[in-house]
Amino acid sequence: MKPAELLNHILGNVVGLDVHPLAVIISRATYLTTLGRELLEYRVGDLVVPVYLSDSINLPTEATTVQGGVKVYSVSADGLELVIPADLAEYPLLADSVVDAVRDYAKDVVSGVKSDLAYFRSYIMSRVPKLKALDFGIIQSLYYTANNLVNLTNRKRDTVWGFILKNYYKPIFLSKRKFDVIVGNPPWLSYRYVRSIDYQKFLKELIVDK
Repeated sequence: MKPAELLNHILGNVVGLDVHPLAVIISRATYLTTLGRELLEYRVGDLVVPVYLSDSINLPTEATTVQGGVKVYSVSADGLELVIPADLAEYPLLADSVVDAVRDYAKDVVSGVKSDLAYFRSYIMSRVPKLKALDFGIIQSLYYTANNLVNLTNRKRDTVWGFILKNYYKPIFLSKRKFDVIVGNPPWLSYRYVRSIDYQKFLKELIVDK
């Protein structure tokens, strides 16, 4: 296997999840160190380290809505809705690149760039060429999300929403795929240290059911 193919294979198949931010940071750093400088030289464009901040036990709802003929997952953001097309669930790394591009586009618009759907389509295609193979309705859904990110940014509310959009549904996205091996460790957090009453209730029900 050529180095570039090996790099893409690793990034597409070695994936991690953790609910603790520090654990995610350490894992991402370890991931990059393990890849090594020589292999990283073969990357094309931005590199997304597939280690995500998400709860693999308490999964988000898998319910979708339909927007413009496209099934989407949605996240409520300060009274607005951010959506990501369900079809992107089959392409986790592509979804990451798309969210980054949508967020950058929103920042450009806030800084004064005039835009419309045609410009957005051109912009997003240039940033993520693989989107050309997907339905135009997906572009429209992403444009909807981009405009809401612009709104949130103008209201000084866009501090974490792009990050949340990238990570929140990742367990569901990854559940659509097949993995040869799953590696995990026993939960280290004592039940008595869980502050949320609702989460305590969820964990207790999970333990009793099992």
